[in-house]
This record gives sequence, structure tokens and C-alpha cells, in this order.
Amino acid sequence: MTTRYAFLRPLLAPNLAWAAIDLALGAPQDSPSAPISPNLVAADFGDAFGPTRATRWPVLIRGLHPDDDAGAPARAPAGYGREQPLTPFAVPLPADPANPAPARIAALADAGLIAALWHREPSSFKALIDGQLPGTGWDVVDAQLARDSISPHLLLHFREEGRPLVGLQVASADLFDWCASRGFTLLGAEFVSRPEVDPHSPADPTKLKLLRLLSLVVQDAHTSELEEVFRGEPKLLYNLLRLVNSVSVGSPTKVTSLSQALLLLGRRQLQRWLQLLIYANQFSQPQQPNPLLKQAAYRGSLLEGLLHNAIAQSNAEECPDCAYMVGVFSLLPTLLHLPMADILANLPLPEEVAAGLLHGEGILGWGLGIVAAAEQGDFDIGTKALAQAGVDPVQWLRIQQQAFGWTSQLDTDN
Repeated sequence: MTTRYAFLRPLLAPNLAWAAIDLALGAPQDSPSAPISPNLVAADFGDAFGPTRATRWPVLIRGLHPDDDAGAPARAPAGYGREQPLTPFAVPLPADPANPAPARIAALADAGLIAALWHREPSSFKALIDGQLPGTGWDVVDAQLARDSISPHLLLHFREEGRPLVGLQVASADLFDWCASRGFTLLGAEFVSRPEVDPHSPADPTKLKLLRLLSLVVQDAHTSELEEVFRGEPKLLYNLLRLVNSVSVGSPTKVTSLSQALLLLGRRQLQRWLQLLIYANQFSQPQQPNPLLKQAAYRGSLLEGLLHNAIAQSNAEECPDCAYMVGVFSLLPTLLHLPMADILANLPLPEEVAAGLLHGEGILGWGLGIVAAAEQGDFDIGTKALAQAGVDPVQWLRIQQQAFGWTSQLDTDN
């Protein structure tokens, strides 16, 4: 059976917290009707995340468009009936009042899966409310279509009924806010990595502090230099300790100081946490879910897994942290609202890291291109690049699951 590449992305709750999983299938490589391999929805799908929040999140398993139902599994994942299964699994079908699919809906129900409706026009919402599309539990719609064409009255029905409503392709923060205020349950996160402020705006003192800390981290500065920065910004240390303690570091006690973190983690691991700390809301009030931090963490972990596990590079050990660094630093233009060239002018990064970030060159740039394209829903780019490199689709899914599971543990939502 032909295997299709799957791409995992977060779906956000209205408060910006990671709350569900969007498992989108890339286009088949050899047959237009190639289905998903059963290995992609295997017995250990939930276990692959580890003991994380993600093991309890809903999963939307879908093709590239409403008519692409060929890739949806016809059965529930093995082990679905466990005490704490990864539930629910929802499979979207075309919401076509003129051609309903009762047999497919019944088959999904028999398999323990939820049939969702993928709406392409307002009339299908009306048909659902009128009882013409029974047996389904979720609704999926392009967020911009909902804003442009679906009346507030129809959307209000879903809020009143408590029926889950998923908005995909959320291209801007403004569109996210619009959907969140109108009862959407889950929303795409495409907008998170897109800067919406003039990238040529002048640097402010906050940005300069961040760049200074980044420079010290990259140069592996002495602990005393890092402590000096933290003394001037105590909230930096608070956020660092919150991040470190959110994921197990093998210690039965809480990490309470920079020196203790260095002792327990080691210099290399502490440096990785400091890279991620740049995205914490240390200069804003109040604290709230931080999807940009999680997206940076996911990019770093995912790129590291791809380049060190799926793509065996002979020179990988020459710069063991470069893949993680490229993934995390790739969102700095979004965070700082500055062009990457200006940021790199102030950071003494390894040459291969700078080339990957600025020009997409080398194996680092190649991997970053796959991760960034999939993040925005350009699955064809990722599918072709992965296939050409000979990356096994099941291994690619496992890499994403591990990165997703680790990222879901980060304590950035309170």
C-alpha cells in the first residue's frame, strides 16, 4: 500500500494555546487515489508523543482539500480503546447536501472515528442546521470563507449547540481574532510566524536587550556575563526557570537558580534553553499562551530530528546544535520585526547557520524550507523534498510526533 507523507501542525484554542493536532496528508507520489498507510495511524500514535498533553488532544486527519478523502483511514487506530486514548480522531468529508455520504459516515462511526463536514459554501451550513446532513460531529471551514460568506446567524448556531467548529488557513492575527470572537473551537496557526509589522522599523531598547543576550548565548559567554544580564532583567530568569522546569531534566527538585540550571543541565543544554527563552514574554504583561515560542521550539526540535535522524550527514557532529539553532532562530524576524540580514549582523553565528537562515543554503536551509513550507500549508514542497531525499514517510511522522510531544510540554500557557 502506498504511503503518503503526513504533516503535523498545531491547532489553537481561542486563547492562543495549543489545543489539537492537524494531521494533513501530502499529495500521493505515484497514484492519485493512493491511501494512507496504516502505519501512519499505528498502535503507538499516542505513545509516540510520550507522556504529554498532546496524547489527549483531538486529531483532525485530512487530505489537502474537501474531496480528498482517499487518505483518511477506514478504521480507528489500533489501541484506540485504551484507558487514555488519543481522542477524538475526526475525518472531514465534503459537506455536499446534494450528494451526502451516509455510508462513509456510518463506516467512520463503526470504526470509532468522528465524521466531520468540510464546508466549501454557506449553503452546506444551512443544510446542516436544517437536518439534511445527519450523523456528523465536527465542522471544518476555511477561515476567510467564513468571514466573507457565512452569516453571523449561522455561526451563532454552532456556538449555541456546542458543535466543534474548526477554521483552517488563518493567515492573519486579525482573522484569528474575528474567528475566536465568533465561537470557533479550533483555529489554524499559520499567522503565528508571519510578521505583521514593518520589518524595517527601528530597533527599540527591548530588541537591543534581546540581541545582546542572543549574542552572549551564541558565543558561549561566561556564566558571570549571563548572570549580569539576568540581574538587570529578573523576569528573564523567571521565564528561564519556568521553561526548564516545565520539561523533566532528571532532577527530583525544582531548578531555582541559573547556577543550578547550569549544574543540572550542562552548558550545552542550558544554551539551548536560552535560545528559546528569547521568545518568552519577558517584557510584556500579563502572561498568556505564547504560540510563537512554541512554534520556534517545534521548528528547532523538528529540524534537529529531520537532519540528525532521517538525513544522516557525515559532518553533523561538527555542529551538533546547528539544526536546532536554525529552527529556533528562523522566527527572529517575526519576533523582532527586523530583516534577517540586520539580525545576523549582530550575531556571530556559525557560517553554515547564517547561510541557511539568510539564503536557505546547505542542508540546514533545505530542512528549514521543508519545515516552513509545511507550516504554511505548502505540503507539495515538503512532499517532493522529502521524497527526493529518500526520507521514509513513517520515520518523518515519528520525528514530528516526538518534536510535537516535547513542545506540548513547555509551560507557556499560564
